[in-house]
Amino acid sequence: MTSLAIEVERISKRYRKGAVHNTYPTLRETVSQAAARAWRRLATPGGGQQASADTTVWALEDLSFEVAAGEALGVIGRNGAGKTTLLRILTRITRPTAGRARLWGRVVCLLDAGAGFHPELSGRDNVFLYGALLGMRKAEIRTRFDDIVDFAGVAPFVDTALKFFSAGMAMRLAFAVAVGFDAEILVVDEVLAVGDREFYRRCLAKVASVVQQGRTVVFVSHDLAAVRTLTTRALWLERGRLVADGRTAEVIEAYSKDATPLGRVFARSGPVAEPQIRRVTVVTSEGDGRQRHGAPMTIEIAAGASSAWRYAGVGVQILNDLQQPVAGLRLEASALGGGEVAAGLEVCCRVPRLHLCGGRYSLRVRLLSGVRGEALDQVEGVCAFAVAHEAGAVAQDAMYLEDAVWTLSGPRSS
Repeated sequence: MTSLAIEVERISKRYRKGAVHNTYPTLRETVSQAAARAWRRLATPGGGQQASADTTVWALEDLSFEVAAGEALGVIGRNGAGKTTLLRILTRITRPTAGRARLWGRVVCLLDAGAGFHPELSGRDNVFLYGALLGMRKAEIRTRFDDIVDFAGVAPFVDTALKFFSAGMAMRLAFAVAVGFDAEILVVDEVLAVGDREFYRRCLAKVASVVQQGRTVVFVSHDLAAVRTLTTRALWLERGRLVADGRTAEVIEAYSKDATPLGRVFARSGPVAEPQIRRVTVVTSEGDGRQRHGAPMTIEIAAGASSAWRYAGVGVQILNDLQQPVAGLRLEASALGGGEVAAGLEVCCRVPRLHLCGGRYSLRVRLLSGVRGEALDQVEGVCAFAVAHEAGAVAQDAMYLEDAVWTLSGPRSS
């Protein structure tokens, strides 16, 4: 029988709007909260039951799952789905309202950039402080100190007070300490996105090496490509409930289909002051968001503002189901005259032959301005469409299939 690293049994977590939630409330907070509850009972007909229902938010509801030792688990879902609440319960930062979570082995969590650091202490002192909080011995920290600092890339500033570090520097140092600790379970939240792109890639490589070592990893991220690469199994949470639990690729595919229904037009209503994208439409070859490989496709974009603006341009990226850009289209400002344009702008882009392989895609549209093409407005993940490829090529093989002319040369078999 496979040994377990994590067992979650019917966990629920309730929050009250406007309340302060600590794992261990102070005496002052306990008294004030009791007084507030007594006042609500006196001031509200029916003992305050209706007020309680109106101000209660369930971050998690009746959630159960198990994680085997050495398994890499991804957790995905929209903002507010309950992902971070789940991790806080797993790492004993927050207590569940109902249910229980059991973990076997030492746990290292990275939920908040620099959590456990002291701003008045130097980077060097904080490495020892955070390492001690994680359960590392001083001799162990001293042995790994140089590797930690090198990985974080903060060697020139290691004796500087942490309050002078940028958020990215503090996060890099915290991550370097956390992954340097040989814990059986590593819990990582979206906090990695605070760092620059190069460090983010190094972090993902480090997490991948932890997985290869057979340690248990729980990885929460909106970067679906990273989740697919690093994990073998995924949970999809929606409003605190478990929607799907299974192989990572299958869960991501189901999540992507739900997040981006085919054939939907993006539209904004109401008044507009600054230049803003108002409408985006994709006209596919087969209609209803279904496109045939090699057939034409049209993208229509409308923008508006309260007054004319200068040097407008439009940029479009086609995103795959992992929200990675796979193709780009751009209308330069020079094509619009390079000067002022009317308050309203409507452009149409026709792709004569769409070469994308089979799969699901959506658009990222930017309204550009200025010589350097700064984005005045941006919408992302809109106007989803699906490409069908008669030859069976799918996006896992390649994203883009170019036209080519093949010739056969050399000896031929008779």
